[in-house]
Amino acid sequence: MLRAQFHNVSRALLTASILALAACSAPTVNSGGVPVTAQPATTSELPPAKTPKAMLYVSDSGTNQVDVFNWPKPNAPIGTLSGLSEPQGQCADQSGNVFITNTGDENILEYKGTQLTNTLEDPQQYPVGCSYDAVNGNLATANIMGSSDTPGSVAIFAHATGTPEIKAVAGIKHVFSVQYDGSGDLYAYGQNASYKMSLAKLPAGSKKFRLVCANLLSSTEITGIGWDGKHLIFGVATGVDRIENCKIAGFTRLLGPVGVYILGHRLIAMSDSAVAVYAYPKGGFPVQTYTLSGLSEPIGFAISR
Repeated sequence: MLRAQFHNVSRALLTASILALAACSAPTVNSGGVPVTAQPATTSELPPAKTPKAMLYVSDSGTNQVDVFNWPKPNAPIGTLSGLSEPQGQCADQSGNVFITNTGDENILEYKGTQLTNTLEDPQQYPVGCSYDAVNGNLATANIMGSSDTPGSVAIFAHATGTPEIKAVAGIKHVFSVQYDGSGDLYAYGQNASYKMSLAKLPAGSKKFRLVCANLLSSTEITGIGWDGKHLIFGVATGVDRIENCKIAGFTRLLGPVGVYILGHRLIAMSDSAVAVYAYPKGGFPVQTYTLSGLSEPIGFAISR
């Protein structure tokens, strides 16, 4: 019953608050029409020089599985992670581990390659996105809502292990995504009670979120957040806004799928059948586009680097 309730409510939220944005884009949304419940958050720092072989993980809500591809040259899937329930947003740490929000089962699954290495329980919550903090090793998840139709929240797993601390998010009823910056500050993004997009912040060392942007840039077109090493960035219909104090400090126009997933000096976006790679902050046309095969309804992704 609760899983059916989640499915119905989450789809209703998507329809009412995001898909009505006239084909606006995010890391998991673009002109191809991929849903945007969850956005893949980036790590807070650039990866170390030596990393394991990279892989691209794509959550597929149409099949309840995650398809795994080689990176940076994804073609056909090289593996499939099955037995999941509503897999959505993902994130990666600096050691090549990937965390997948397994929404229907109220947990987060950690993989190394295609090997499940840990299961983090997020009881009575529906996690849809995550972010890893390279400063202190914490993992935060965006809980879009509670399993009893309670307001959304953020779960923080100290050192990405154990039992989470569940934090209410001031001014936000449905939490869509979370993002750490390079100082250990945590941002949460979602809808307030009036269905306006809002942003809250949990400064490093603080106990409570505080609302920092009650009506985010007076816009309903912001559909995802990320961190580029200096600025909080928002995905919008035509590119990426760089934000300071709720104001636009810069803009990168993207002439293709739009997303806010940063990997080094590249920005990566996913459509329903392809992954586009852009020079960042230059933007413009993709420097590379890869067609993906075998996908049904892709909704989130991460790269293990």
